[in-house]
Amino acid sequence: MGFDGRFAYVVGRVRALENRMIDQARFNRMIDAEGPEELARILSETEYSLARDLGPERYEDVIDGELARVHALIESISPDPVLTGVFRARHDF
Repeated sequence: MGFDGRFAYVVGRVRALENRMIDQARFNRMIDAEGPEELARILSETEYSLARDLGPERYEDVIDGELARVHALIESISPDPVLTGVFRARHDF
């Protein structure tokens, strides 16, 4: 299996997006949060902050929305959406 240049752009975009992901330390802080308000505060330190009209209890909606946005982005930039779609199959159930 050799280098497939069709995916070079996609790999570059994904690597750039990885820099904006929640790191392990922040993820651990989220796990240890005392309640939804603290979790919302931790998320507000990232680009995943809750919209003003959403309460802290809606953090799962924000995370689910971000996952859907990333899936749509990958599908739109992938030269082979069927192939890259295999990686999102675990989220289909």
